Amino acid sequence: MLLHQNKRSAYTFLKIIIACAVLLLVLLTSFDCHPTLDNGSYSTATPAPFASATTPMITPPQATPIPTPEQFTILWIADTQTIAYRKDNNVFRAMGEWIMENEEPLDIRYIVQTGDLVDNGFQEKQWDSFRVLSDYFYGKIPYLTVAGNHDLGVKRQDYSAFLSQPFITDLPENQKYKGGQAVWAEFQAGGIDFLLIGAGWGADVSSALWINAVLKSHPDHVAILMVHSYITANDVLSYQGDEV
Repeated sequence: MLLHQNKRSAYTFLKIIIACAVLLLVLLTSFDCHPTLDNGSYSTATPAPFASATTPMITPPQATPIPTPEQFTILWIADTQTIAYRKDNNVFRAMGEWIMENEEPLDIRYIVQTGDLVDNGFQEKQWDSFRVLSDYFYGKIPYLTVAGNHDLGVKRQDYSAFLSQPFITDLPENQKYKGGQAVWAEFQAGGIDFLLIGAGWGADVSSALWINAVLKSHPDHVAILMVHSYITANDVLSYQGDEV
């Protein structure tokens, strides 16, 4: 009799538990709530993926466009001493005309020369002949040059005549070493900052500290070094080249 009463009590208790569970489910459904697992709170809306009121949408990174290469020209004029010595101005005219005709097609950004513009720097007639060439481009296309041994008068080895030329006197003083025995200039082309820096004959070694200081002050530039003597006809370093 006691065992039968215990079974009936257990059965009654189970029915109460089931009724309570059903009642709770009905209440949850009537409030349209959904339980969560993190903190027991209820949410009435499902958030959009990757976004909320406080978290913005994440924009994926865009690839950097590949730069289009830019073609340009740095025009190098080598020794013109024999042309100036012979005063062969027709050659200088032909050179000047070619340069200006090709300024735009070749996009000439700078003209450089590495010395021996004339055969004797103390012969004014030779400078007059060289100016037949330089008058075509000077003041129109940037130009930078260093002195060769012939520009110093060979035997005299004096810078005074060379340093008196307009392409030296026109340069700012902070771009010159000892009045123009070494020089520098900068320009930009193809998205690159260039530094042109040169040392003339006899100043290539003495200006080394000055050149290094200029290089250090332009750390993000591509430097182009201009000297009159560097490699010999035998394809080895000259004395000056070795010292540089």
